[in-house]
Amino acid sequence: MNPIGAAWALDGPLDVVTNTALTRTARADPTGFLRDGRVWRASRHPSGPATLSFWTTGSVLRAEAWGPGAEEALVAVPALTGLTDDPSGFEPSGHWLVHDVARARPGVRLSATGSIFDAAVRAILGQKVTGLQAKRSFQALARRCDDRAPLPVVSRRPLFLPPPPDETLRALAGHGATTLGIDATRAAVLREVANVADHVDALTRGSAQDARAALERIPGLGPWTSNEITVVAMADADAVSVGDYHLKNIVSFALADEPRGTDERMVELLEVFRPHRARAVRLIEVSGVRPPRYGPRMDVPAHVPVPRP
Repeated sequence: MNPIGAAWALDGPLDVVTNTALTRTARADPTGFLRDGRVWRASRHPSGPATLSFWTTGSVLRAEAWGPGAEEALVAVPALTGLTDDPSGFEPSGHWLVHDVARARPGVRLSATGSIFDAAVRAILGQKVTGLQAKRSFQALARRCDDRAPLPVVSRRPLFLPPPPDETLRALAGHGATTLGIDATRAAVLREVANVADHVDALTRGSAQDARAALERIPGLGPWTSNEITVVAMADADAVSVGDYHLKNIVSFALADEPRGTDERMVELLEVFRPHRARAVRLIEVSGVRPPRYGPRMDVPAHVPVPRP
């Protein structure tokens, strides 16, 4: 299996691993992995599936792709890696921490996958559960669909394509959702989005603000989920995940030295960075600053089923 390749000259640092972190479900993501500084990713395109690998060497961004959709996968690389992200107008001087991280990590950008449906599946699975539960359910769903990517021999584990709308609906049929660790509420939202997948993917042609508004008209899909989707699929620079269990505390501690915060306080603190609030949040996350933990870890909710093979 021979790849096709492409290269882009860089005019500055570009941290492709950090920039694409939000597109992966941690280390055990069945649709992608990291190896020797290269990002590997499976994707779907109108021309067919593809496996994409990209990395930086000096001042050059390089990529290789395999499969029927290889050419389309390469076209998506500049947006996917953050190369085309435009931070003009962003003033990190609104807070010393954001300013210092922006100077220390100039290669951090916002990436855009271009697929709202793929981002929606991951975001919906993350509704009202722990991150571990969401990751397990996504892994189980991708493996249930069992659509392998055209991967060259670089890994001992298979690489799966992101679950498509029709296979997602089949996987959720009957008691399928329960065996995937997906409760009835999240399963219902996934079905709603899968039924209008073509429509939601077309939202990338408009503005992120319009996309969020359209997504929030889908039953069961609120502001937290819509912002989680648009920041990944469209590099939405002003997306703020209001309602997130941890983010309000992270932002409040980083910007105001307050170990616990509220959504209202988070929005207030981020106002100085509008319309680049997502960019400021990403730099805060990259900084590694986290509030102190009090008490035991949150228990896994008992109402959520556990995925079964």
